[in-house]
Amino acid sequence: MLCVVAAFIERDDHILIARRSTGDSNVLGKWEFPGGKVEPGETEVHAIEREIFEEFGVSVQSEKYLTNSVFEYPNRTVDVHLYQCRYISGEFQLHDHSESRWVSKEELLQYDLAPADIPLAKYVLEDSHSLQISDLVVGNKYNNKQIATAFKCSSMGGMRRSKKTNSLVLIAKHNNPLYDDDRSWYFKLYRYGYSWRSNIRRKSKYYACDI
Repeated sequence: MLCVVAAFIERDDHILIARRSTGDSNVLGKWEFPGGKVEPGETEVHAIEREIFEEFGVSVQSEKYLTNSVFEYPNRTVDVHLYQCRYISGEFQLHDHSESRWVSKEELLQYDLAPADIPLAKYVLEDSHSLQISDLVVGNKYNNKQIATAFKCSSMGGMRRSKKTNSLVLIAKHNNPLYDDDRSWYFKLYRYGYSWRSNIRRKSKYYACDI
């Protein structure tokens, strides 16, 4: 399996895609999130920053991993890892592509994308329509899945770390209204290394649990 990295570069709510001028018939002339192969001994972060500089003459900084797409072409299987990258400096030039465009997320699937890039585009589109932290309103009710989506954290009950804000998010462990069960809920957090413990008060007794 060939490991490939691709860049999600956004500017003014538009995303950079480029049209391939090289490659076999499976990808030649197709649009893609720009990137390339990870060389032996190279990290994926270094690979995507190197590839973008080689292909466009600009410097970017990889900020975070987004998702991946595994696709089986007739001649090989590729595993494409998509990284969100921030533009640093330089003027965009075409070295390995015949054309590049800045397109909105809604326009992505209107282009003839390389097959392995289609799931990546769908991920970007779906992620833009999901609940965002800025959409949350004090006093409104949200279920665990909505909270987990907004903060990009696990939906399992307990204290979870948000990949979006690098903060702790409390996910309810039950679906009943807060005071409709036998628990009188409050939390006291104690730090043990990299784990947290919480004391939860029952109406009849106390107990502690790892979260």
